[in-house]
Amino acid sequence: MSLSGFDAPYLVMVCMIVILLGVILLAITIAIRIVPEYARMAIFRLGRFVRVVGPGLIFLLPFVDRGIQVDLREQKETINTEVSTQDNARVNVQMSLGYRIVEPEKSILNVPDLTTSVREATRNRLKSIIGSLTYGDIIHDRARIESELKNRLVEGMVLWGCEVISVEILEIHRN
Repeated sequence: MSLSGFDAPYLVMVCMIVILLGVILLAITIAIRIVPEYARMAIFRLGRFVRVVGPGLIFLLPFVDRGIQVDLREQKETINTEVSTQDNARVNVQMSLGYRIVEPEKSILNVPDLTTSVREATRNRLKSIIGSLTYGDIIHDRARIESELKNRLVEGMVLWGCEVISVEILEIHRN
């Protein structure tokens, strides 16, 4: 028996080939990634870290590999926090922090959320530094506070694969 001039087994075979080509095309589109020059991609195979790749055209094994892209450009954070000084003055401090990722695997493997961790580490270290100074010292010695904060952040952020580029206190005002 024929359907419009085609045999039924032939029609089934054509449908199977079309479906197979569709699945292959879908797998290829899932497998190919393009990583820009300013980024790198960490590859995880079945949940285990394999390597960092990029930039350029990357091939992932469909349904086996997972890629996490990391931006290597400088990130700027503006941080506002309220701090108590040694003489119990409450001050609001607004500061700017510039950092960039230099080791993508550390930034992914050693900290769950890098941006939040950087903000919290900066706040905690800033509170520690300002808490040991009087209000008058804070107003007159911003450069020393910035330098000490940068040194403390460098020590901590090296474990996260980050490099501190700039620390700047923008504004300090008393409550």
